[in-house]
Amino acid sequence: MLIAVVMLGVLVLTVAAAWLLVQTRGAGIDRGANLLADVRERGLSAFWGEQPHEAWFLFTSADGEPLGWRRSLRIRVQDGYLGEDQAVLTNGTQWREGWQITDDALVGRYSSALESPNLPSGFLKVGIDLREDRVYVSSSAAGEPAASPAPANYVPEGLLDLALYLAGRQDGGVDLDTISNIAAVHAGRVRFVTIQVKASEEGVRVSGPDRIYRFDESGELQSLRHVDDESQWLRVSRDELAELFPEVLRFRSLEEALPAPEEEDKSMDKWEGMDDDVPALPPDPAPI
Repeated sequence: MLIAVVMLGVLVLTVAAAWLLVQTRGAGIDRGANLLADVRERGLSAFWGEQPHEAWFLFTSADGEPLGWRRSLRIRVQDGYLGEDQAVLTNGTQWREGWQITDDALVGRYSSALESPNLPSGFLKVGIDLREDRVYVSSSAAGEPAASPAPANYVPEGLLDLALYLAGRQDGGVDLDTISNIAAVHAGRVRFVTIQVKASEEGVRVSGPDRIYRFDESGELQSLRHVDDESQWLRVSRDELAELFPEVLRFRSLEEALPAPEEEDKSMDKWEGMDDDVPALPPDPAPI
């Protein structure tokens, strides 16, 4: 009889814990969906404004050893924003990403090329299109492309830092759906990865794997720390970075890379890129 009572108590606690988990997860998804809906309603220009943005980051180990660098760019164009992200690590890994998105964040395009000795083939290309509430994904590791309805809490490519900054200002945890380049397509389907975001004393904490993001008051990223090995990305100036990695001086300045002010057509389709003078990775995948 005592065993039966104990087992019944365990069952009740298990069911209660499962119910609480479902309720908490549902609330997090709703917060994520509402956050993205607010961004679309207000428009990205309400957060990013009209000025171009450039940021340089130094990647270091837990003991401060320099492990690589990264540059992030974003510019305003007639129908939205364009962005580019490029990084080179001392272990032979490098990547380059480009993204385009409309001001209402309803239509977007992303492509990336990754080289790494840790990849089975040594190379990975991914392309993602967002249109009509659906995502179309191609990956050199998956063969055939895949398509899926975009979840309401899906973060379009290029918006992750903004979404994390806004999620960190929420009272409760926020669940956001993302697409990981490493496994963008799995078993013929688009693979969404849910990350859980909440504010902490250290900054904005993201689970899976655990990372701590710190933003300034305007929402621009200042540092990103990986909790498992304490490696981190720190925002620095290009001149500071050049003392460790002189090759960054080959990049054109942001002013030189931007289209001339008198050019009227600054649509996404006409923009030709910022870094033609810098050795690039192999061509990005064509849009689906």
